[in-house]
Amino acid sequence: EAMAAVVSLGSAGIPELLEIIEERNPLTIGDSVIALGRIGDQQAVPSLLMTLNHAGVGLRPRILEALGRLGDRCALERIIGLLDDPDESVRLHAIQAVQRMPDRRAEKPILRIIEQSQNPELKRQAVLALASTGSTKAVPILSSLLREADIALKTAVVEALGQINTIEASESLVGLLHEADLSIVLKALAGMRRS
Repeated sequence: EAMAAVVSLGSAGIPELLEIIEERNPLTIGDSVIALGRIGDQQAVPSLLMTLNHAGVGLRPRILEALGRLGDRCALERIIGLLDDPDESVRLHAIQAVQRMPDRRAEKPILRIIEQSQNPELKRQAVLALASTGSTKAVPILSSLLREADIALKTAVVEALGQINTIEASESLVGLLHEADLSIVLKALAGMRRS
């Protein structure tokens, strides 16, 4: 409740939150980071980036969530670097942050995640982030994922192909019109209307 009260103060609550972060108290720093993201004021970005440099694995996802919410492109290079982090939770939150501020510089590490990860949720989020970049290079890899059995991943791929406006993406979507799963067929049709 205390953090909700600080968030309700908006930008006026930022100095207090930044003090809490500087103290590095493990009991309060995570909530403070999330509150900074929810307030949405860009002045928190430098402190969040500095904290990210020293944060443990448990705190980095929260910082990435806050940076993603803030959408400050100054943080993007650091976020893209964390797409290769050994920790899956950090990679997942980095993917979600990139999805909020799409950038083609994230294509290669996202493609690596899609090709190498065994985690379906990580792959699904990577597919959505890749689509947000508008990368036409992604179409062959995305199309190959349509053979996956995981429905959530397949649905994300169909949505991603619908966002990429190319003939190849449309052809992949047309190929799904005979799919047994009606939700996939409907998403393919919706995607074809967009492209």
